[in-house]
Amino acid sequence: MQTDRWNNAIARGRAAAEHTRLAFSHLAGRMPGADPFEQPGDSLEFMDYREYEPGDDIRRIDWRAFARSDRLVVRRHVREVSPCVEIIVDGSASMDLPGTPKGEAAIAVAAALHAAATSAGRTARVSRFVERPEPVSDGSARFDRFPGFESVAALSLLHPATPAGSTRLLVSDLMTADAAEVVCRRLAQGAHAVGLVHLLSHEDVEAPPHGARRLVDAETRREVEVEIDEMVRRRFSSRVAAFREEVAAACRRTGVLRCELIAEHLWAGEPLDLSALARAGVLGAA
Repeated sequence: MQTDRWNNAIARGRAAAEHTRLAFSHLAGRMPGADPFEQPGDSLEFMDYREYEPGDDIRRIDWRAFARSDRLVVRRHVREVSPCVEIIVDGSASMDLPGTPKGEAAIAVAAALHAAATSAGRTARVSRFVERPEPVSDGSARFDRFPGFESVAALSLLHPATPAGSTRLLVSDLMTADAAEVVCRRLAQGAHAVGLVHLLSHEDVEAPPHGARRLVDAETRREVEVEIDEMVRRRFSSRVAAFREEVAAACRRTGVLRCELIAEHLWAGEPLDLSALARAGVLGAA
């Protein structure tokens, strides 16, 4: 049953992330701006002083400090934000490629990220993206209603993360009609920190063997008969390399922290091997 597949994937993802937490400082280090917890704002928690500048609200002047030092200074307070972690799973058909563990791996990664975020004390929510975000967790520690994959993801319709200071993480193969940089820029809009788990399968990156093959487009279900020879294999490998570099370059230009995972490598381990996420700076020790 489909539900059993997802429940198993969720359980394995949670178990693998038991002693991890999201590495927020590394994620935020790729994006412009300071840590949202350390930005000045209007909460009651005092942060520090700075010199008075023309145009500052005079109500923020600390007159007692002025009496002691004869210097005009204003009090700064920590901004009141409730940053959350928004985990988005690409719901396109290519993410549940038949004959591969890609679908299970995607759900396991989302569950691991959710567990790592809650372990770090953050509110986390998980959405599957089809034509619009569809919540599959209620913001609590529970994550058990993922409904599977159905149709093509519309990643270009992403809305800015709310509230301010939120972290957004996308689990996707990025095989969309939009260019990788378009998706990355839209993904980063409104978020304080962004990460991409670029999840691929062996079938996505390895040239098919020689001989007559019937290929089926995962999104359109269109079938085509092809003869695979060495030239076709080389062309396939060249396109895959160009695609991977396009994604990597788009992430570099937009400040998105990228981690590439191969579904078969991830899914084969027990517990799941999340070391690539740790090496990329997405996960750290709890």
